[in-house]
Amino acid sequence: MKGRFFDPSVVARAYRDPLSRVSLAVNLLPVIAVFAFGWGAAPLVAIHWLENPVIGAFTVFRMLGTAFADAANLFAAISLALFFTVRYGMFCFAHGVFLAAFSGLNDFPSPQGLFRWAPGTAPEMGAPYGRVITLHVAIVIGAAITIGLGQPLLAVLLLIVIRAVFGNALTVLRRRRRDAVPGSPGAPA
Repeated sequence: MKGRFFDPSVVARAYRDPLSRVSLAVNLLPVIAVFAFGWGAAPLVAIHWLENPVIGAFTVFRMLGTAFADAANLFAAISLALFFTVRYGMFCFAHGVFLAAFSGLNDFPSPQGLFRWAPGTAPEMGAPYGRVITLHVAIVIGAAITIGLGQPLLAVLLLIVIRAVFGNALTVLRRRRRDAVPGSPGAPA
């Protein structure tokens, strides 16, 4: 390891893993939706927002899954899952309200209304806090670009780039963690 975050040898090893390549491809699929299907800003942002509740649900399942390792963990797992659900749910709801407002929805949406709004934005629709933070930063930057330049699609393409960079950083960090374990597959000799 040379001490640089984006050491080319680490990036090359990270992308030898087929799941890393799939992750990068999935992060770039929205670009295809723009050019092939003519999607605008609202459906692209909505599809990214819809990932958050899905990721949150999987996180709750993982928290509850820890209780099966030791029955004494049951109370702690349920308590943490409830706390996480309320806290993460508030973040997701607030972000959804901002997204719906930016896309022109005039009524203040309910949580159920957001789940009806998001898939209805396009005819075709296909560690959790990191994604929420990425989305939040992109919303703020995107709003500034949209208001300043009147270009919502440019703002959403920036969101896609930020997400791809974030995904790439996670992939490299996973590779570095694997490389730190002696004898792990693909680790330098």
